[in-house]
Amino acid sequence: MKGFVLRVGAGFFAALLISSSAMASMVDNQSSLTADFTRMPARTAASDASDASIFNPAGSAWLEEGLHVGVSFKACFKDWQHSRNGETFEADNANFLPPFHSVYRNGRLGLYAAVTAFGGMGKADYDDGFTLGSMPVVHPIAGPMMVDLTFRDKAEFTYVVPGLTTGVSWQLNDSFAVSGGFRVLHGIMEVEIDEGEQLDASMDATGGAPVFGLSWRATDKLDISLRHEMRTKMEYEVDKVEGSHPLVSLVKGVVKEGSKMRRDFPAQTAMGVMYRIAPKWRVAVDGAMAWQKDADRGGEEKGMGNGYYVASGVECDVTPKWTLGAGYIYCDPKDDRDRFPYLTVNPKLKYQVVSAGVKYRYSDTLSLSFSVAPYFYDSCTTPQGIKMEKKTLDVAFGVEWLLK
Repeated sequence: MKGFVLRVGAGFFAALLISSSAMASMVDNQSSLTADFTRMPARTAASDASDASIFNPAGSAWLEEGLHVGVSFKACFKDWQHSRNGETFEADNANFLPPFHSVYRNGRLGLYAAVTAFGGMGKADYDDGFTLGSMPVVHPIAGPMMVDLTFRDKAEFTYVVPGLTTGVSWQLNDSFAVSGGFRVLHGIMEVEIDEGEQLDASMDATGGAPVFGLSWRATDKLDISLRHEMRTKMEYEVDKVEGSHPLVSLVKGVVKEGSKMRRDFPAQTAMGVMYRIAPKWRVAVDGAMAWQKDADRGGEEKGMGNGYYVASGVECDVTPKWTLGAGYIYCDPKDDRDRFPYLTVNPKLKYQVVSAGVKYRYSDTLSLSFSVAPYFYDSCTTPQGIKMEKKTLDVAFGVEWLLK
């Protein structure tokens, strides 16, 4: 009987272990964290704004002297749906995020800090329910049977990993700068079905890990930077599992309040190159790899690959006050649908992004920016015939101050 409960509980509780992130590059790791990234997504070698604290921590040592403070206001409008046997379930709510990032530069020294959602980024609301398909089980008495995991009441899924990253950067000489810092993450997962009547479950975890960076000004036109975020051990503790659904009692036989589930936040390595092709023109290329196979997820990682994305961007200073930017991203999260076909409410599909935006320098100490980025996802059909589709639009507004 215990094996039966374990299998049913794993499938049912899978609803809690999903990411409602609209713009995560990989299965967990988030990249679209600032308005400047939305405008021009190849930011790993950029050292022109306070979001270097996130994307190019070593490059924060090259910023103009003074205190740089930036706030981004990001909105993600999504249209996600999955369908099975002619029935469609849809989530079309918006998520909002206000990242904060800062850099203090004095001589060769740079100090940086940023607060944002490094993973997840809000919630997905399925007003008319959702389906996880049917799960085959072997009951010790009834024998082989299928358990239908379709729910037709409103369901709300939340997964967010806010965190703080902070550290120090240092100019070794006129060409090289290095950085060392630490990032603390707090993961929150919640699911409510029928406003908690059928299921009300949540878990959370906290962890931290170092972040290292290297920036090389190879020439007066060429910058190359590297960032590595170490794997963060995350052991989620179940806060509650309640509800009237018949499977809840089975789940509670295995997944009790206080139970722990391992779901590490993967290490990530990013490298970027920026080249000034003319006084007013800059081009950049980035690549990032999330080491998902090395992140302990209780065995789930064995069916995953290492996710990656590549990004390119271009910027032009059309006037001393106005800068236009555009970019492109291709991402393969390497989340094998055959690995666990029940995570239909937000599948991690391959996608492409086209972004564009503008930055306005109001004064020597204040800049404003606005950008948009539509996401185009590949569709996917699970072995059970559940077709999953996603559309997302990222809109961002940013403010940057320099206090000298």
